This record gives sequence, C-alpha cells and structure tokens, in this order.
Amino acid sequence: MQMKDENIEDKNFILDKCSTHKNNMIKEIVHHNGYRLIFLPPYIYQLNPIDKVFSLLKSKIKSENCMTREILLNCIQIRFQEIKPENCMVFYSYLQKFLVKGLAKEKI
Repeated sequence: MQMKDENIEDKNFILDKCSTHKNNMIKEIVHHNGYRLIFLPPYIYQLNPIDKVFSLLKSKIKSENCMTREILLNCIQIRFQEIKPENCMVFYSYLQKFLVKGLAKEKI
C-alpha cells in the first residue's frame, strides 16, 4: 500500500488507540512508507472543547419544553446560534489549562 506524499515534511500518522489500529500490519505499512506512528492519548473530557459546547447546548435545551421533533430541532438551531466566540474562547482557555497539566504529566 502506497501512502507517501513527497510534499509532506512532517511524516506523522496519528491514530486513536482503537485495537485495530495497533495491528502489526498497520504499523508495518505506516513505517514502511516513512511515517512515524503516533497514538492519541486516551479520551479526556477536559481536552475536548466540543464536549463543552454540547454540554452548554444540552443544558439550555433541557430547560425548554421540546415536546415534538420539530420544536426540538428549532430549539437546537436557536440555542446553537446563541453560542458566541467569547464562549469558545472560554472553552479553549479551559482546554489550555488541562493541556499544560497533561504535557507536564500532572494528574488531570
């Protein structure tokens, strides 16, 4: 299997820790093509800002009385538009705090 792209300088192949990704054939293909295999760390809620967005959305939507699918979809659309760039900055600040701890190998 050919994967090489001569235009790529950093040759890293990043995968999650799914058991099928740790298979020897995958490792051989990746290394044979000159890539370094990097596995993502285990899932950590604090390092996934999208989860913070969904949490905010869910808390807002739960307070609504969405009795039909149509009302629920409308509510989701309205609440999603309420998420502002300032919210995202807070989420990323939160992420950065935990990322620094993680890189320092401190307990999160």
